[in-house]
Order: sequence, then C-alpha cells, then structure tokens
Amino acid sequence: MEEFELAEVPIGLGCALEMFSEKNEILRILESLPEVFQNSITVEISFETYQKILDRYQEQPHLLDPHLEQLVNTCLDTFRSATSLPLLPLKHLSLKFLRQIFKVRGRKEVVKRMPHEISELVLVLTFLESMDLENAETWESGYVLILWLSILVMNPFSLKLLDGASDDEAVSKRLMNLCFKTVVMNSCVGEAGTTLIANFLTRPDMEKLYMSSFIQWATARLSPQTKDFGVRVGAFGSLAVLFKHAKREEVLCHAKEVIEALTVSSFETADTVIRKLGTKLLQRIGQIFLKIKIASWRYQRGSRSLLKNLQRSGNIIEAGDEGMIQDPNHYEELREYSGEIEKILDWLLGLLKDKDTVVRWSAAKGVGRVTNRLPQEYGDEVVESVLGSFTDREQNGTWHGGCLALAELARRGLLLPGRLPMTIVLIQKALIYDEIRGNFSVGSHVRDAACYVIWAFARAFDPAVLAPYVSPLASSLIITMLFDREINCRRAASAAFQENVGRQGSFPHGIEIVTLADYYVLGNRRNSFTKVSIEIGQFQEYVHTMVDHLVTLKYNHFDPQIRELSAVALGNFVFLDKEYLKTLLMKKLVPLATTVHTPTAHGALISICQIMRGLSQMGKLNFTEEEKSDIRNIVMKILHKQFRELPLGYIPLREAVSKLIKTCAEVKFPVHEDKEILETWHAILEDHISSVATSLRQEAGEAFPVFLQEYYYQDPFKRGEIKRFVDIFVQNLKSTVLTTRMGYALLLGKLPPHILRDSFGEVITKVCKCALISSSTDKDWADARREAVNALGTIISYGLQSGDEAEADWRKGVPLRALDTPLIISVLKESMNDYTTDKRGDIGSWVRLAAMETIKIFLITLHNTNEGSRLLTSDLVSSLVALLLKQCVEKIDNIRVHCVTILTTLVHFQPPIQNIPYRSRLQEIFPLDFDKSINLRSSTMTYPIFLQLLPLSEFTQSLLSGLVIGGGSLALSEYLNGVPAKERTSELRRISTCLVEIFKENEKIERVTIPLMQFLTKLFQSGVLVDVVTDSEGSIEFGFELIQCIKNECIKSPRVEKILAGVELLAELIQGTPLLAKTTLSRLVVYLCHSYPRVRTLTAAKIYEALLTYEESMEEVNDLETGMSLLSETDWTQGIEIIRPIRNNICSLLSIPIPVLLPKSGA
Repeated sequence: MEEFELAEVPIGLGCALEMFSEKNEILRILESLPEVFQNSITVEISFETYQKILDRYQEQPHLLDPHLEQLVNTCLDTFRSATSLPLLPLKHLSLKFLRQIFKVRGRKEVVKRMPHEISELVLVLTFLESMDLENAETWESGYVLILWLSILVMNPFSLKLLDGASDDEAVSKRLMNLCFKTVVMNSCVGEAGTTLIANFLTRPDMEKLYMSSFIQWATARLSPQTKDFGVRVGAFGSLAVLFKHAKREEVLCHAKEVIEALTVSSFETADTVIRKLGTKLLQRIGQIFLKIKIASWRYQRGSRSLLKNLQRSGNIIEAGDEGMIQDPNHYEELREYSGEIEKILDWLLGLLKDKDTVVRWSAAKGVGRVTNRLPQEYGDEVVESVLGSFTDREQNGTWHGGCLALAELARRGLLLPGRLPMTIVLIQKALIYDEIRGNFSVGSHVRDAACYVIWAFARAFDPAVLAPYVSPLASSLIITMLFDREINCRRAASAAFQENVGRQGSFPHGIEIVTLADYYVLGNRRNSFTKVSIEIGQFQEYVHTMVDHLVTLKYNHFDPQIRELSAVALGNFVFLDKEYLKTLLMKKLVPLATTVHTPTAHGALISICQIMRGLSQMGKLNFTEEEKSDIRNIVMKILHKQFRELPLGYIPLREAVSKLIKTCAEVKFPVHEDKEILETWHAILEDHISSVATSLRQEAGEAFPVFLQEYYYQDPFKRGEIKRFVDIFVQNLKSTVLTTRMGYALLLGKLPPHILRDSFGEVITKVCKCALISSSTDKDWADARREAVNALGTIISYGLQSGDEAEADWRKGVPLRALDTPLIISVLKESMNDYTTDKRGDIGSWVRLAAMETIKIFLITLHNTNEGSRLLTSDLVSSLVALLLKQCVEKIDNIRVHCVTILTTLVHFQPPIQNIPYRSRLQEIFPLDFDKSINLRSSTMTYPIFLQLLPLSEFTQSLLSGLVIGGGSLALSEYLNGVPAKERTSELRRISTCLVEIFKENEKIERVTIPLMQFLTKLFQSGVLVDVVTDSEGSIEFGFELIQCIKNECIKSPRVEKILAGVELLAELIQGTPLLAKTTLSRLVVYLCHSYPRVRTLTAAKIYEALLTYEESMEEVNDLETGMSLLSETDWTQGIEIIRPIRNNICSLLSIPIPVLLPKSGA
C-alpha cells in the first residue's frame, strides 16, 4: 500500500477551517434557485459549486451550526413558494439542495432546526402522498420531507384538529398509510420512514390505535418466507427503532412474540443489513425486558470532566461504595424474564463473531447496554464470556468483536478492576494479532480495536487502578505505534497512548513521546521504523521491549519491506545497547539464518548485516573463534539447504546473501585466508550478477567491488588475480544472453578505477562496443546498452586526473591519458540517436536517458580537471548541447523533463563550463527554478519557450529534428507567424532549407520521414510555408528538392502509411508556382495507377481538392473541368488496366506528360 509522506513544512492548524466563510455565497445560490431552475446547465453548475463548498466542512460540520437554521429556512421558503404545477421542479430542486446540508451536518442536527409548526404537517403530508417516492430523480425530496414530517408528528396537539368534517381520523390514517408505504422501501427513503413511524406511533394518542397492529404486521414479516427484501428490511428496522423509542409498558407485552419471531427468522444467516438490524432489535428487546436503571455495581471513576479528574486526589468509587445499595427487589423482572434475557445475551455474544464489522460493532454495543441493567453476578458472567472468546482457535472476527465488547464494557464501568490482569494480557496479544493467509495477512482490524480498548481504559479507570499495568500498556502501545504495518493501527495506538498520557498521567516519558510520535510523523512507515524508534529509544525502559518485538515478530514478517525496515531498526538500536544486540545476533539470528523457512532466513540475514555494520561503526566487532566460524559458515549452509535443488532459489534470500558478503567485506570480517569461502562467495556473486531479477543484479553489483577490494586488492599476493577476474567480466559483455550482458556492464561500471587499472583500456573499449548496436540480434537489447552507457558515466564519475597513467594514483580517479575520449564522445552521440522500438514501445529512450546523464557527468568531470579547457572544445560542447536541446522537444514527457533538468544544471554550473554557446541566452531560457515555474510535461507550454532558440544557427537543425518527431508543427507555425515582416522571407527560407536537409539525412528512416512529411503538410495547411513555394526563387530551392525527396522515399515502398503521407504533402505543393504545380501533378498522377486501391483513391481525391482550391496555379491547361470530372467520377478501385487509359486521358486534359512504365530490370 501506498504510505503517507511527511510534508517538509510545519504542520499545524493550517488545514483546519475556522468559520463558515462561504455563507453568503451559499445563500446567494439558494436564493437564486427560483430564477435559474429552468436552465439545466446553470442549475448543474450551481449545484456542483454548492456541493463542493459544503463538502469542505464534512470533517468540521459544527461550523455550520450558527447558520444552519437560516440555510434550512431559505430552502424551505423556496419549497413553500412554489405553489403551481409548473413550479414543481423548483420544489424538488430546493429539497435536493437541502439534502446536501443533511449529508454534511447529519440528519439529527438538521431536523431539530426545521420548522415545528403543526400547520406545516398537512402541507408536507399532502405533497408526499402525491409524490412517486420510488422515482430515482426525486428521492432527495421524499427523504427530506419524511424526516421533516417525523419531527412535525411529535407536536403535542391532537391530530383530530387537522381532520376534515367527513372523517375524524383522516390525518392519522393518511400518516399510517404513508408509513406503510415508506417503511418497505429499501433505500434512504425507507430508512427515514422508520424514524417517522417510531415518532408517530409513540404519540400518546396513536399508541392504542396503531402500535399493536403495526408490531404484529412487522413481526409477521420477519420470517425468511418474506420474499420482498425491502419489506423484510423495513420490518426489522421499524421494530428496532420502535422498541428504542416506545415506553416499556407499551411494548413489553409484544417482546416475547417478537423474540419468538426472531428465533425462526434465521436473521443471523441473512444479508448484512438484516443481520445488523436484527442485532439492534435484539438489544432493544433486551433493554425492554429490564427496567431502565444504571447498574449500581459498576465502576465509577468520577466526573466526566478531564480537568476535575486531574484535580481529584485519586478517590475511587467502586462497586459497593456508599450510595450504591443493592435492593433485593431491584431486579425482580430478571426472575420473570431470565430465559429470554439469557437467550438474548447468548445471541449477542454469538454475533460478536459475525463476519461483518458493522454487525460485530452493533453486537458489542448491545452487550454493553444490556449488561448495564444486570446485577453484578450476571454482569460478571457476561464479562467472563467475552474474555473467554480470546483463544487461538477463534477467527480474527471473534477477536475483533471481543475487543469492541471489552471497550464498550469498560466505557460503561462494567469491567471491574478485578478483571484487569487477565484483560491486559489478552489485549497485549490482540495488539500483535496477525493471521497469515498465503501472501497476505488479516488482523489489522483486531489491532485497531485493541487500541480502542486501551483508549477506553484511559477514560474509564482511575490512575491508581491502572498503575500496576502502566509499563506493559505503554510498551505495547509504543510497539504498535512504531512497528505496525498498517498506518491506521499506528495512528490508533498513538491516539490511545496520547489519551492515557493525558488522563492517566503515569506513562513514563509520556509527554516527550507524544511530542515525538504524533499523528503526522507516524504516517510514514519508514520514518516510524528508522527515525522515531531511535528517538524513543533514548528512554531506556523501552529499548529492550522494542528490540525483542523486532527479533520475535517483525524480522521474519511475511512482507519483505517490513523485514528490511526491521533490520534497519535493529542496526540503529546497536548504538543504544550494543551488548544486548550482539547477544541476540549470536544466540538467535545466526542460527535462524540457515533455517529452511525462507522469510525467516531472509529476515535473519539482513538483520545480521545491519547489526554487524553497527557494531563495526562502534568498534565492537570482536567475536570469539566459535562465533566467527558460525558467521563464516552461514553462506555455505544456506547454499546447501536452500539452493541445492532450486536453481533460481528465493530471490530476496539471494539478495540477502549478497548483502551479507558485502557487509563482511565492509566490516573486514576475517576470511582472507579461507580460499574455499572466498571462491564460494565469488561464484555466488557471479551467479547473481547475471540473474534475470534486476534487484539481484543490483545487489551483486554493489557487493562485488567491496568484496574484491577487501579480500583481493588489499592483499598484495592476491592482487594479480583481479586482472583475471576483470578479463572474465569483459568477455561476458559479448554474451548472447541479455541479462548476462546487462549484469556485467553494470558490474564494470561499479568497479573503481584502481581495480580496473591493468585492463582499463580493454574495459572502456568493450563497454563502448556494448553500448552500440553491433548486429540485428542485439538491436532490441536496449537494456544492455543502457547499462553500458551508465557504466561509462559511473567510471567517469570517479574523477579524472592529469598525468601519466603509470605514475598516477588510480584511487583518486582515472588518468586522462588512459581514457579514450574520442571513442566515448562518439558512443554518447550515437546513444543520443538511439530510437529503437519494439512491442514495448520506444526502448531507445532508456539509452537516451542514460546518455544524457553521462553527458552531464562527462562535461562536469572534464571541466573540473586541469586539461578541461583544452579538451572541451567549442565544437564538442556545442554538439552535445545541441543533442540535449533536441531531446527537449521530443514527444516523450519523461525525456523532456530529464533533459531540461540536465541542461539547467549545465548552464548554471559554477565555475562556468567552457565554450557553452550562447550561455547567457540559455540561462534566460532555463532559469534555476524552471522546473517549478512551468509544467515541463506540457508540450504546449514548453515548445514556444524552446523555439526562442531557433534563430541560433548552432541549434536550429537539432530543434527542428526534435520538433518533427515531437509533432510541434503548431508551435513552429506560431513562431514563424511571429517573425517580423522584414526578416520573414529569409527566416522561412532558412527553416525550409533545414527541413529539406533533415529529409535528405534521414532518407528511408521511416521513424523520421513519415512524421516529417506529416509535419510539412500541416505547415502548408497553416499557410506559413506558402510564401516559399509561390516565390519562383524559393520554389526552385525548396519545392523541387522536396518533390525529389518524396519520390526517393516512397518509391518501391510497401508501407501504405508512408505513401499516403507523401501524396498529401505533394498535393499541398500544387499551390506553388505554375512550374512547381505541373511538376507536382506529374508526380502525383503516377500514384493514380498504384497497385494499392487505397492509394489510388486518396490520390484522386487530393488532386481534385487541390485543383479546386488552387485553380489559379494551373496555366495552359487543355480542359481543367473535364479532367476534374474524371477524377471525381471514376471508381479508382477498379483494375489498373481499366483505369490506366482514364489516368492518361486526365494527363492530356491537364497538359502534363503521361507517365511511362519503366521496364523491369533484367528484362
């Protein structure tokens, strides 16, 4: 999952709203509804604006409260004012806008502020009766009006006052009919209907009239035989709400009947909605059986005020305190309904194991509500049953439901202090609950609920009660907030810790930890593992707990990222308690590194690497001979156990082996004289460097240089073997396996110059050869060429130095005389023109990206040498900058962005790089903040800026070449149209000459010529090149050369797309001088007899369109009208023998030569 990244700016209340600042705008929108309701477009725009504004307040809806009544009344005034039938849409529209306020603030708060006058009841009722409540377009109206009606029916006036003379109970009957109509709707309207029926039937004058009959009706429809799902949902929902709001005396007589119906309803196996409503109904019936009372035995901390609690002296009110006298007759109803209550509690406890969270949450609240009315002995049995569900045999849902129930019991004071020892142990287990299922796990909801339990403890218990458990609770919460995989669990643990610090005041270093580990800091998982953990580790009481947790549960986690972060954290903890970590390293991690369980072995290996690196930095890497032997043999044992029958093995484990070899070399682990170990490690790294896994090649590439440096180069007697190794590496650059070539190119780039010294010339030559396309076989191996170009950049980045190569210190960099600079420059230029494509797309872009980066390294490194001014000639630097500018106008966004970044770095480099042409102009085009001031991925924004460099002759051809491929014809048209009139002619000729040169240089290169012909066609169509071909001198220089280029490109070409592009461009040339027009027509009529019917048809259409548009260009034509008629009326899909005479006749009519069929070669 993608993690929350930390912002670099201080985070405070900047994102919080302080007031409802858009009130006037909202009121303006609402007041304008009568004027705009008939214009659907205006209404849609207004609603989107209105919705967007209100949605901003969903997290702070209380800000609307001071203005809520005014907003509601504005909507309802509009509703009332629309009295005629044509204004009916306005009624619905006003209620639609009002429903958005319900969504943001909540229906309970809004309904309270709606008008309560009894006179409104008939108006609302009449409108609802006339509505189609199932209409999907007006459901908001029904929803809002039913909720309004639910508050209106609570008026303490007799409904008979509203009845007509003919029927004394008309209004009540109408209301009851509406209730029956709405309650069975499976929608928001139906949900609102349950509120209406509860408020209506609980009126004193309606209880006797309708309540019994309605309960019987609803009870009968709880059965699974009820086929209509909406009716069944309505029955469950209305009964649940009714038993919640009705007087106990009114519904108690129906409770047993409903329980019996629930028993046969099998609701616990039904849909989630029914299970949730059934759970609500169960708990409400349970409360009905028991009189309304608060358990006298419950634990009371005291005042609900945090301030008063902190001011108290610690007095605790527990069960049996003064004022809480147990009356023997207080629970007399328990004896009467003991069977039903026991059944309900069993049911609720069973529903704590439900598969859906909403059902478990409702059951947990039900357990708390019913237990709150039970005597102590019964309540304690409920608590014991909940605690008994935390067993290893139970599923994750049971643990989650149990945690929710414990939290509800604790909040109500029903979890007595005597149960805390067992509860704390179970909650600690829940905080680390993680059930592995294949390649994923479940349990984050359990851990989140466990944090909620501890949060509830902070509010429920006095500090003196929780004092014995502060240490385990604090440690468990810190472990969860730092090392949990899921962001919601880390933040939940942080909230629980903060609540305990504030209300208990006894958590060790609580204020400091809350400051370090706040909501935002813990949003980043890596930050939590590697930074916050060390900051909290300064408090010694938590260090061992955190380390033990990592070594017990996290180092072998199923997620490789967690294992890697755990290893980094363990390495950091070395600086806090080195002896403890060293003991864990040898006693636990080293033995586990060779286990056959690959995640465990992988986690142990990378943890060993991090701990050894930490011990080395502290100078405490002192092992006994036995411990050295154990570490030395880790790789050999893994090789035997893990890789014996698996040629590829487990890739992360192989990466860890490479890391271990690298770490041993970095910390100078003593295996210098063990030839077998060194040969084995060398063979493993060679195997990994040619792996198909990119990450494994990278790890081996990082390990190899350190390995050779420590175990061969440092030993004068083994130094001679390095040349043999390097020669083997160089030979593998010619491998016929792509991944082998990639791996060894990567490796040679990683090796420092002093390792390559004896074979440096051969290395550079072979790497350069690998970077070029040498045969059709490796043409598609852009990955290998990219690695080779990157290798050149890495070698150069080690630094360049003057002086003789034999006398130079190669550890300070590569001697310039040993570097074949001309070869490297030619390779970089060739790589910048790598446009290889395959089914993956433009794979040559990978090579171009690498070449750009290497050019930057090359220029900067060469500039920093004493001979930079001599080597960085004007021609060299100009050519490289021109190549970079070409990529700035390419069609691939990533290429443009990367290239602009590099150019910005080069032109602003200090001290300035020599011989960059037009440096000041380039600095204006590419300011330091260029990437922030403009969207580099937008070609429409960047092309006009880059074309400001077009007048500079050194960059013209490169920019035009990039524009052709990038499709920048519009940008070039705008540029040419903006050229001053005095300079326009000369600039047009210069640009057109460059375009023809690009055409000639790229003849038969379809990647360039096809977009170039399309590019020129668009320029002609935009009118910017017309002046070039209508001028007699210009047409000779440009038009005829263009015709010849098209002819050479399209002749004998089987590609239809290219021929069609050529035909379209030729058709545009007809608008030139008469001589150019006739020459163009002479070429076009050849395609009228092309072997492809599609080409013939398009050619005829294009000639006809051109003659119709540019008729004035045609002079001395025999019969233009007849010729055009033949072009338009002929079926050019017929056979060539049929259409050739027609084509020849058209040539005669247009006074152009008839094409002659050339004889076949060799005939």
